[in-house]
Amino acid sequence: MYVNSWHLNEGEAAAMWELYLKTFEGIALETTCGRLRDSFCAEKSQKVFIGTVSYIDYETEPVPRSNAFFLARHKRTSFAHEQELRALIWLLVNPDNDIKTAPPEGVNVRLDLTRLIRKVFVSPSAGSWYVEVVATLLEKFGYGAIPVVQSRLYSLK
Repeated sequence: MYVNSWHLNEGEAAAMWELYLKTFEGIALETTCGRLRDSFCAEKSQKVFIGTVSYIDYETEPVPRSNAFFLARHKRTSFAHEQELRALIWLLVNPDNDIKTAPPEGVNVRLDLTRLIRKVFVSPSAGSWYVEVVATLLEKFGYGAIPVVQSRLYSLK
């Protein structure tokens, strides 16, 4: 099972910048559930499941260990602040394959990035030069129409 995680929130969350950014330079992509769903290019070999994560108390709620899909859609309540949406790809094992063959470390998924990305936010702690670098890179690779803005999370205005 391969998982791609997103944070569901109406606005930016300081905690997400603090938890997942190890330097002052970083970006966050803004999208919607619909844009995420519509961005996947149709491929018969890969079905993508999209849904929110449920946060449960593993001490008091039953966890069906034989259901990998359940495990991929649930987390401990201590992670509820993440408000996570996940896109999942489940590759079924071919019983004719040698069981010793390791699964791939990842899978390539074709996406329409112009459909996916509504806006790119640059870290509120990054220098203004970083906004220019990100915008230049998007332009270079044909995505110049995607807006790039510096987060104003810590601004007083």
